[in-house]
Amino acid sequence: LEVEWRRTDTDTILHLFLGGQSRPESQGDAYRGRTHLLPQEIPKGNFSLLLQDVGAADAGVYKCVVYREQERHETRVRIQEVGK
Repeated sequence: LEVEWRRTDTDTILHLFLGGQSRPESQGDAYRGRTHLLPQEIPKGNFSLLLQDVGAADAGVYKCVVYREQERHETRVRIQEVGK
């Protein structure tokens, strides 16, 4: 299982989950220490990302790609109007 959250305009990795654990060394500097997956939700198929200390610079489109065996699933979310 691999779960990858990226910002689409810069291709920066927000969070990478691989080999049963999060890989903070793969994160972009702007997101280090600010993102969390909910480990208890992963077995349920919930790969939601918690992004803390959200600011205006975080506005944009993000994608989550989940690779499981031979399957690939992708979804996108948009953060807009941060700070209003």
